[in-house]
Amino acid sequence: MTSIWLLPIVTLIVAAATGAIVGQALFPIDVSRACLTLGTSLFLCVIGISLALMVIVIYLQRLILHGLPQGLLIFSVYLPLGPLGQSGYAFLTLGQTARMFFPLMSGGDMNVFADSSAPHVIYAIAWVISFALWSLATAWVALAVLALADTLRKGLLPFKITFWGMIFPNVCYLHFS
Repeated sequence: MTSIWLLPIVTLIVAAATGAIVGQALFPIDVSRACLTLGTSLFLCVIGISLALMVIVIYLQRLILHGLPQGLLIFSVYLPLGPLGQSGYAFLTLGQTARMFFPLMSGGDMNVFADSSAPHVIYAIAWVISFALWSLATAWVALAVLALADTLRKGLLPFKITFWGMIFPNVCYLHFS
């Protein structure tokens, strides 16, 4: 099991963050489609982060039981940062978008979202979720940096041609700009 399993899951979270931005743009044009976009984006984000957290737990167990990946695979330790950071951004953006839609003024006395404090509560919940995910991502950055430092200290990272894949875009940008 490697952290590569997270790559298909990240697409759900990126689509959710994009959907939140599209929902903000759709709001002045068509409120019903913007609301549908917001609901779909929230669904994608919750499913994506649920799957990502399951894979991250399995991956962490693999790291604890079998040790760090050898050689150049040590850089795969950084891959869990993608779903954690992006989902934090997605939840925050979804909370900002949801704040535009509420309070809903539909019929009935039992409508929770008709309260004037509903947008603030929804945004506060989204902020707390995103802060928790970003805190988890920060802890994972520390783990990844320590893992890479341990591998470099042991001298188990020989220079190979695959290093060009990490630095080539930066070298090209600096060289041609």
